[in-house]
Amino acid sequence: MALSFTSLTFLLFFLPCVLFLYRVSPPRLQNLVLLFSSLVFYALGELSYLWLLLFTAVLQYLAARLMARYPHRKRLILIVAVSVSLLFLFYYKYASFFLSFVGVSFSVRELPVGISFYTFQAISYTVDVYRGEVRAQRSFSLFATYLTLFPQLVAGPIVRYSEVEEALLDRSVHLTEVAEGAFRFAVGLSKKLILADSLAAVATAYGESTPTVLLGWLTAIAFTLQIYFDFSGYSDMAVGLGKLFGFDFPENFNYPYIARSITEFWRRWHITLSSFFKSYVYIPLGGNRRGRWRTYFNLAIVWLLTGLWHGAAFTFLAWGLMYAVLLIFEKATKLSLPSIVGHLYTFLFTVIGFVFFSAPSLSDAFSKLSAMFFFAPLSDAASRLLLFDVLPMLLLALIFATPFPKTLIRYLTKREASRSLMKALATPALLVLSLAFLAGASTHPFLYFRF
Repeated sequence: MALSFTSLTFLLFFLPCVLFLYRVSPPRLQNLVLLFSSLVFYALGELSYLWLLLFTAVLQYLAARLMARYPHRKRLILIVAVSVSLLFLFYYKYASFFLSFVGVSFSVRELPVGISFYTFQAISYTVDVYRGEVRAQRSFSLFATYLTLFPQLVAGPIVRYSEVEEALLDRSVHLTEVAEGAFRFAVGLSKKLILADSLAAVATAYGESTPTVLLGWLTAIAFTLQIYFDFSGYSDMAVGLGKLFGFDFPENFNYPYIARSITEFWRRWHITLSSFFKSYVYIPLGGNRRGRWRTYFNLAIVWLLTGLWHGAAFTFLAWGLMYAVLLIFEKATKLSLPSIVGHLYTFLFTVIGFVFFSAPSLSDAFSKLSAMFFFAPLSDAASRLLLFDVLPMLLLALIFATPFPKTLIRYLTKREASRSLMKALATPALLVLSLAFLAGASTHPFLYFRF
């Protein structure tokens, strides 16, 4: 398992050392410091697959350079480069799943951490060079720095080369950016350690006692909140770390649980993945330019692939198919619901979707859904006790999943100077509180590390 942002090794040793080396290095060496640090970061937890990360970097770098040198053959070069990267992804992530259909037993030792993220990021660069949207980077070390940047290497956000090209070549970090980066990192760390990890024990409680309607909904809602704070917390930490080194990474979340439709939800959840599939799958398939039925077909393909991207299992396929059906339904009917109805409808299907997402198998998912929808006793002593224990945490998590805390802070600190002071005071407080949770409770790996 890759070195985690929530480990004491990272927080107390790795990150301070990298920041120190980066600050004392002359600007011309800072990218090399980042490249070396990123490779060490990956190797500390995934040394046996470091070669695959480096191979991907070399492959896509050479492909882009060859396309620039032989433009009349760039389509063939693109096909070969993309196919090779996807073949590695297929081998490690999907071969066992698909070979099981023909009765072949096959498994790899373990899934390389972050392979889905860095493969898609590398492919996006090569495709953009093919399209003429960016120039092929002549320096391998610069390209490798882009691909391996440790803040977003193993769980995103998926960063396009064009989004960091200028910063790779020339950047400076001012005190205000350092302060903002540190605050953003502290917010992400507290989301993970205080909220997500506290919710994890509730989210996994289903099956430990008699299934009831109450237990089903409690655990489903707890997982829905856990995965949001877990993944958005990681993304906040990635964005914050990027700012410490002079990079502005794209946002990955924008309060998805306030969405009033599934379409809006996916504009707010895992934004960079949705953007990737839109740019490199949906639009090349024709998008919505070839008629209504072709549009629906393209959406179905994109969401089946989105489900598969998350994992080789029927549960993820069902999850992707559910969203395909809902998105096609909303587009076909031009769905427009009253505000409160839209919020409830969207959150309901989000919770149902995450039942499939988190279940070990389809039968487990349908079993839990049947319990949630009254094919089980309403409650028992154990589920009522669990509700009593976790209700304050659930309510707190629901509040922090909305813009209300941010809006309240803006209202209380109307001047920019007051807001900056508040962030300066909140940063060490959140870090200390998070470290207290890290020392006093069991921590859980980031959920998206397995993708």
